[in-house]
Amino acid sequence: MVRLQGLTAIAFISSAFALSSNAGAATLGPAHLGASLGAPEAPLVGGAPPSGVKYEWQRCLRYSALVAADGASDEWPMDDGARTAADALGAAPGSYAGSRTSVAGGALFGQQDPAASFDGATSVLHVPGAPDYEGTRPYTLELWARPRTIDATYRFLLARERTTTAGRQGTGIWLSSAGLGFERWTGGVASTVHYTAGLPVGAWSHVTATYDGQTMRLYVNGAQVGSRETRAPLVAEPGPTEIGAGAGGHA
Repeated sequence: MVRLQGLTAIAFISSAFALSSNAGAATLGPAHLGASLGAPEAPLVGGAPPSGVKYEWQRCLRYSALVAADGASDEWPMDDGARTAADALGAAPGSYAGSRTSVAGGALFGQQDPAASFDGATSVLHVPGAPDYEGTRPYTLELWARPRTIDATYRFLLARERTTTAGRQGTGIWLSSAGLGFERWTGGVASTVHYTAGLPVGAWSHVTATYDGQTMRLYVNGAQVGSRETRAPLVAEPGPTEIGAGAGGHA
């Protein structure tokens, strides 16, 4: 699951991918899981303070509702049975290429949450209508990932890249035995935030990559694990967004 937010933004939500066009780029807040329903106990006789506060907790909003509340314009739930990935919020459907499987146990506990599983090389969700990050536009990529295999192969969680005569162009997030990386390519030159600890195999991890027009930042499970300054602009329309593999559906 991934989510982008910013001037142009995308997002995978558990088993979903959402797109936003908010005016700023900031790390998205934690999911709203509950709220206090009970009132404080009445003051004791004589005006003494209450002896405690009684709380009752319940889940308030589904994660997809929070995505919409954050201003996302598109959302791909990735629970589709067909080759077309429906856009739950907008009009930019994606399409699945290669073989994929559906995973019943998504990252969000307590709600029905199927997820899409890709092989990191030949299968991918292809979203040609996803936003462009031309120049130094702010954006955020947020995703949940549960890797099955981590080895020397660089497998992309998300990529929006292409190679021109000037070199590699675009942005993406990759995972390998070398760690977890968030990158921006301009004219064949990469700006990368590299987290050598990477992600654990077989467990859901929350990954957020942000760029505010000046600084790249990478977060894992809410903790910042790296940052880098760069003002190198991205070229316009570097290629379609690929979820689950690299540009063109490769590792």
